[in-house]
Amino acid sequence: MGLKDTLQTKILRFTKSNEDISTLGLGIQPPSTPVTPLTAGIDRERFRDKIRRVTLNFKTSWKQSRSDSDLDEYETQDLNDMNKFFRSSDDLGLQGSSKLWFGKDYANFLLRDFRNLDQPFIDIIDRNTTPRMPWHDIGGFIYGAGARDLSRHFQERWNFVKRNKVKDDHRYPFLLPKAYGNYTPCPKLITNAINCSVQALRSVGKWSTGIHENEISIQNAFIDMIANAKYYVYIESQFFISLVGDSNVRNGIADALFKRIVKAHQDKETFRVYVVMPLMPGFEGQYGSSKATALQAITHWNYRSISQGQQSLLARLAKEVGDAHKYICFFGLRTWSEMSGQLVSEIVYVHSKLIIVDDSRVLIGSANVNDRSLLGDRDSEISVIFDDTEFVRGTMNGQNVQVGKFGSSLRKRLFREHLGDFDGTQINFNDPVCDAFYKDIWLATAGRNTTMFEKVFNCIPTDSAFTFVQLREIQAADKLSQTNPSEARRLLTSIRGYLVLIPHKFLCKEYLAPRMPAKEILAPVYFWT
Repeated sequence: MGLKDTLQTKILRFTKSNEDISTLGLGIQPPSTPVTPLTAGIDRERFRDKIRRVTLNFKTSWKQSRSDSDLDEYETQDLNDMNKFFRSSDDLGLQGSSKLWFGKDYANFLLRDFRNLDQPFIDIIDRNTTPRMPWHDIGGFIYGAGARDLSRHFQERWNFVKRNKVKDDHRYPFLLPKAYGNYTPCPKLITNAINCSVQALRSVGKWSTGIHENEISIQNAFIDMIANAKYYVYIESQFFISLVGDSNVRNGIADALFKRIVKAHQDKETFRVYVVMPLMPGFEGQYGSSKATALQAITHWNYRSISQGQQSLLARLAKEVGDAHKYICFFGLRTWSEMSGQLVSEIVYVHSKLIIVDDSRVLIGSANVNDRSLLGDRDSEISVIFDDTEFVRGTMNGQNVQVGKFGSSLRKRLFREHLGDFDGTQINFNDPVCDAFYKDIWLATAGRNTTMFEKVFNCIPTDSAFTFVQLREIQAADKLSQTNPSEARRLLTSIRGYLVLIPHKFLCKEYLAPRMPAKEILAPVYFWT
């Protein structure tokens, strides 16, 4: 753990008692309530003194643990940068999330990507004028045989790199399993852990582990979960790049969804697919500018997969089932807050890689819906599939069924977050399949939120911009948030949660893949997919 990570851990221990860290950031509060700084209800001077004491104690203990001769120039610079950060933040009167996220942790990738990472406490954006981009992510905690499998995977990857790149460097030893035979399971480390059947999954190949055939167990599990789903599929992914009949994209996720939805239509089943992903890829640049090649390239492949072109999933489904939105919809997350007295909005960047099926099977890991993650010969990925072994009473399309304790609780927690019902008292989340929830609550909330955000902030992406010219006109137009803040605030009170619709026709009349004179045109297509 580095200097910055250790410091942040100590600071978070202090803030945790006031507000869950997962809710901190730009406006991660119910938007219908006034946005207040983290220090609300706390004596401000006591709060600052506490921050200073935590920082001072950390710096003192860290210095004492090492002699002055041990400090290299980068670590010394880190301490100097940290001191500058606290002095400048005090002088500027920063509060709440603006002060909580140190240095480069206060980031907005669309405006400026990471750089100069050897200076972690030096800001890369102006935290007084630029909102931080909030992130949404999911992780899991496992122990037992599944955890042992994950550690074996790490050892295999480590030893392969050691053998091929630093074989004679004694600073990097080979790793050996602690035991090869049976093991004694450790006791539960958290009191509310739920028992599940757990299987580790991988995407690895010859380049990453030395195996002769690619392992694609993550993709196989993903497809199996979709094919055998009875009621619904819920997906969160940083990308959605999956096509059928295109030699550039070979993973089978879109085809599995297509076949399962067509089957539901033919059998007259009520079946739902929820896909939550970023509204825009997290790459620096502005659409239509020379610096937006990567941003536009990923946007191109996302939309080719979802809605634009005859091979897109929605276009293929329309030919078979008519209105595909009865079965599947794509969503993003967005939020709003106030900064220096001005209303601001930003996307919530979805970084999670997750699929939940029927409240009984869950897959969590590092693999996105794209070839890079799923084919085994590109990015090395790890995931875990959880099959529930403890069940509770649930409801699917009005019918009483048994649902998994883990799968159902995780799905409800995510739905409460996305819809802004954090304590679960306003919405009945038990049945994710029935029309009363899918249409009247989920789709209706996403549609209303999308409309309000666009009215107040002229947000992009939007279905109102088919071309770069239309996009620039929207961005140049006066924003209600600036011309009539009181009316804007009134409209924003109708927003619930963060759920919005992914537009299907955004820049549909522009060619977004790399083209001359961009140097990225030299990169092969699989670089983006």
